[in-house]
Amino acid sequence: MSYDYASTGTGAAVTADKAPGGEKLSLLKGGEETEYDTGFFAHAYSVIVFDNLSTRGFTLFSTYYGAHKTARTPNSITDIVFRIFVDNEEKFTSEVITPYSDEGYAEVDITGADRLTLIADGLERIGNDHAVWADCTLTYRGQIRPQILADDIEIPGAARVTEANLLQMARATSADGQDITDKLRVSTDHRAGMTGEFSATFSVTDNGVSAEKTVKLTVLDQPNYVLNADLDYLISPFANYVYYGRSLLSLQSRKAYDKIMEVMLETSIADTSVNSVTIPLQENGIYVLPNQLGLIKTYLLYDEARLYYLYDWRAGYAAGISHTKKNGLVDTVTLSLNNGENGYYKGQDNMQVYLRAEQEIYKTYMSGLSEDMTDAQKLYVLHNANYKSMTYANVNYADGFYGAFITKQSICSGYGKGLLYLAQRVGVRGAYVANGTHAWDNFFIEGKWYSSDSTGVGADSNGLLGYRQNNNPPYNFSVMPRETEKDYDRNLQKYGLITIKETLLLKKGSVFDANDLAYAIPAVAQAAPVTNVIYTGKLDMNKAGEYTLRVTATNALGNKLTQDAVVYVYGESTLLDNSFVPVLSGKTNYGYQTISLYDGTGEVSFENGMFTKANGTLSLTYDISGRGYSYFSGCFGIEGQIRANIPWGQQANATVRIYADDELLLEKTRIGWKTEMISFELKLPQGTNSLRLEITDNSGQGRVGWGDCTFYR
Repeated sequence: MSYDYASTGTGAAVTADKAPGGEKLSLLKGGEETEYDTGFFAHAYSVIVFDNLSTRGFTLFSTYYGAHKTARTPNSITDIVFRIFVDNEEKFTSEVITPYSDEGYAEVDITGADRLTLIADGLERIGNDHAVWADCTLTYRGQIRPQILADDIEIPGAARVTEANLLQMARATSADGQDITDKLRVSTDHRAGMTGEFSATFSVTDNGVSAEKTVKLTVLDQPNYVLNADLDYLISPFANYVYYGRSLLSLQSRKAYDKIMEVMLETSIADTSVNSVTIPLQENGIYVLPNQLGLIKTYLLYDEARLYYLYDWRAGYAAGISHTKKNGLVDTVTLSLNNGENGYYKGQDNMQVYLRAEQEIYKTYMSGLSEDMTDAQKLYVLHNANYKSMTYANVNYADGFYGAFITKQSICSGYGKGLLYLAQRVGVRGAYVANGTHAWDNFFIEGKWYSSDSTGVGADSNGLLGYRQNNNPPYNFSVMPRETEKDYDRNLQKYGLITIKETLLLKKGSVFDANDLAYAIPAVAQAAPVTNVIYTGKLDMNKAGEYTLRVTATNALGNKLTQDAVVYVYGESTLLDNSFVPVLSGKTNYGYQTISLYDGTGEVSFENGMFTKANGTLSLTYDISGRGYSYFSGCFGIEGQIRANIPWGQQANATVRIYADDELLLEKTRIGWKTEMISFELKLPQGTNSLRLEITDNSGQGRVGWGDCTFYR
C-alpha cells in the first residue's frame, strides 16, 4: 500500500523496498546484517503518512526499525528516534538508535484509526541518519475493506436531506484504489421536516467486501434564503453542503479548509500594513499534510467568492500561502492578502464591500424569491436578475465578487462567481468551473448536475440549467462534477406549477379518481391547470391498506412531474371532536367550534374545527391507546378572528408541532396571519398510545385553528 505523504530531511524521496543505491534494506539483528524485502528507507528527519484508513478494517500496525547499513561507516553520526503516531497521538517512541544498534520492533493498535504517521527524528544532528522501517505490516480481519471518505455534514434546511444530496458529501475507493463512489449508499435517522443533529451512515460493497462509516448530520433550522443580511451573516461560512471543492479533500484537509475559511472571512483588509494572516492548525487539533495546502487554498477560492482579496490567483491559486511544520505536519499556515502597497485591492475595506454588495443583492436578487420555490425556480429568478443587473466588461475587479456586485461590470469569471454566491445564499450546492478560456457554474439540482452559463445571455433564454457556451471540458477541480446529459425543463423553473400529494386517504369501497392525486396551487391554477394524471402500481379499493403509486401529472403547458404517492385505504374514520378530552399543559385555551383558515386566496370555513390559544406553549394530549389508528389528517393555520383584526393579527407568529408518543411527526414554524393553511396526512407509528398537539406563541396573537382533524384505521 502506498503512502499518502512523505518527506525527508535531505529532500530526497522516500524509497520503498530498497535503499537509494538499489540494495535491499538491511538492519542489524544480533549483530548480524539482516536483509528485508519490504519497507521504507527515509533519511531523518522524515515523515511517512498513511491517511483515511478508518473504514478499511485494520487492527494493528507492526514494523522493525533501525539504521540502514550505509550508516555503519567510520565516524558516522547517526542518532535516530523512531516515533509512531495514530490519529496524531504519539503511541510509540523508540530509544535513540545509533549505527550499531540492533533492530527494534514496534506494534500499535490502529483499530478504527484514520491516520498512521511514521516519523524518524534525527535529533537535529546532521549525519548518516539512514532510517529504515522494515517489514511494515497492517493486520486486518477478513479482507481489506473499501475506503469511505466522509465527515460531518451540514445541510441547509430539512427539505434538502435527500439520499442524492447526502451522497454528494462522500467518496469511496476500492481496496486497490479504484473510485467506487457510484456504489455508495446512505441511510439516516433524520425524519422529514426536522432540524437538529442526526446521523448519516454511508456503506459500500465491492467484490463482496463491505465497509460502513457513520457521521454526524446537522440539519440547520434556517430560512430558504436570507433577506438584508447583517455583517455577522456576511462573514460566516455557509453550510458545508454547498461547497463542492471541500468534498474533494481528505478529512484533515477539510478541517483545515473550514478553519481557514472561518478565520479569513472574519479578516479585514482595511489596514494595508497587515498583509498576511497566520492561523494555528495543530493548536486547534488539525493535522494537515503539507502537500495539501495549495489544493486547500485553490478550492477555497473556487468555492467562496467572498475570499476575493486573497493573494493572488493571477500568480496561481497556490501562491501566497506558506507554513511551518511540527512533527512533519503543518503547524501554522500563513495566507497573504492582496492589500499591500502594490496589492490589487489596496485601499478597500472588504467588510464595507460585503455590506454594499448586500444592498444590491437584497434589492436586485433576493426580493424576487419566495419561500416555497424549488431550487430550480430560485436559480431561474437569480439568473434573470443577474442578466438584467450586470454588463460584460473587462475593467478593474471584473473577475469576481467586487465586479459582480459593486461595479456590476465583469468578465465570465465574475458572472460565474457572482451567481455561485447567490446560489449558496439559497442553499444550492454548486461549483465554479473553468477551462482556461471561459468560466461558468455547475449546480446540483434534484440529484443531477447541470451547467449554468450566465455570461452575456438573455433572460429566459440561454444560461439556465443545462446550458453553457463553451464546450471545451472544464478542468479546474481534480474531480469535476458529472453533468447531466439533458437540460432541465425550462417550464419547471417557473414558480408554482404542479403538486402531487404525498398521501391520499380514501374510505374502503369508495370511488378512486386519479385526478385527486395532483393539483396546481391557486396562483397558477388558471394558467396551468392539471389536465391529466396517470399512475402505475396496484390499488384495491376493497381492501384496507397502504398502496404506493408512481404518479405522473401533466398540466396545460405540457409540464410533467413524476413522484410517488401513498394511497391509504381505511376502514373507518373518527373526527377529533368534543368526545376527545385532552390533557392540557401550559397556559391554555381551546374549544371545538367552526373556524376559518386562509388558503392563499380567501377564507375557508370548517364546521368540524377547533381553536387553540397559547400564551407561551400549550399542549393538548389525547389518549388513543388501543384504538388502532393508523393515520391522522387535518389542517391548521392562524384562525380567521385574528386575521380580521389587522393591527393585532399582523403580529401573529406561531409554531405548531404534532407528536405521537413523544415522537415528533410534524413541525411548522413562523406561522403568520397570512400564512396559507397547512394540510397534513400523518402516518402514526404502530401502537401509538397518545397524540399531542403543541402550539407555541409569544406574540399574544397566535390563535391557531384546526380544521377537519380526523383519525383513520
